Amino acid sequence: MSVSLEVIHAFLSRARSMMWAAVGEVSSVEPVVPGTKFYQLVEGDWCYTDQFAGYVRFSGIEFVSYRGEAVWSMSYYGGILPGSEDIVDEVHAFLGRMLLQHVSDTRLFSKWARGEAEGKWMYRYLLSELGPAHATELIYLRQAEGSMPVYHCHFLGGLIVAG
Repeated sequence: MSVSLEVIHAFLSRARSMMWAAVGEVSSVEPVVPGTKFYQLVEGDWCYTDQFAGYVRFSGIEFVSYRGEAVWSMSYYGGILPGSEDIVDEVHAFLGRMLLQHVSDTRLFSKWARGEAEGKWMYRYLLSELGPAHATELIYLRQAEGSMPVYHCHFLGGLIVAG
């Protein structure tokens, strides 16, 4: 089954914005793996799932399925860097704002890479030289003496082609 990356990205952006905007208000589906959270959105032939564990440091995987077949996936690992745990809620709040503002182009492995500042925070999303489906997300705390990294997340994923 062939589905264009643009169509997958459009659905993924809608699904993520619904999930990210409703965090705390959305009840998760019963997780397959104990100790994880599992969110799911079904829209016609499309299904988005996000299963993850952790908060200060976390790991997870997203899937997009079309007509019952997985067509896209992304795994991720990251979190608050050691020594910055006391600002975890502030960092996650800033991250949430950045992700919602740029939902149609972050974490999609497109050519988009940027740095954006808001008050004392700076967000960076960088594509890896390892390939088009590998990226890193960073958050810095901007201070008078310079910027200090406080958060990182690494992503790996892309299209799934069944044999």
